[in-house]
Amino acid sequence: MSRWGAAVTRTPEDATRFWAEAPRETLYDMMETPRWAWVEWLRVAAGVITSPGPVFEPGCGVGLLTEVLPAGCTYYGCDVNAGYVEEARQRGGRPGVTFERRDLYEVLGSGERWDWVVVTSLFGMFPEDESYRLIGAFWDLARLGMSVTTIDKRLIPRSRRLRHEFTAHDPDELMAVDLAGAVRMELRRGREMPQFKGHHWSRGLALYAWREDAG
Repeated sequence: MSRWGAAVTRTPEDATRFWAEAPRETLYDMMETPRWAWVEWLRVAAGVITSPGPVFEPGCGVGLLTEVLPAGCTYYGCDVNAGYVEEARQRGGRPGVTFERRDLYEVLGSGERWDWVVVTSLFGMFPEDESYRLIGAFWDLARLGMSVTTIDKRLIPRSRRLRHEFTAHDPDELMAVDLAGAVRMELRRGREMPQFKGHHWSRGLALYAWREDAG
């Protein structure tokens, strides 16, 4: 179960409905971070990219990932929330950058593929078991590599006074995910990055995976 205030999600359908209806203020509040830190964490997510190419971001929000992609990349981001997509288009719509209102589950069944799939803090309101299934499904869309950012389950404070509860991941379980064809996997930890010292993202994890063709 995940919880944001009074909103509770127990199924993938609940999570999709939550995000379809959540105002932009919810997105910004959930990041609980100044803009610089948000952008820096997105820069960590984009660190998996070793060569320019097409990039896919499921659950793109307002599209800030486009600000930190390496030169030469093209981008396709989808989100189920119309308001987020409209703001993304206003902020960063340009040739080679496309934002679309679309359910990520529709993309999974479309047969489309990209060089890089970058999954940025998507899973907080999804059930944990579904998040692991989605990691494998997103990997199948990646020709060269994928990154997934999340929160370290071991570092979440345990208290009834917490206003919100998010799905997080154990580092060992994350590294044990079976990604067929992956020749290298790495786990980056926010607490090892000096820019996040004392900050929310010090609890962050970034999983990188590459296929052989990624070099």
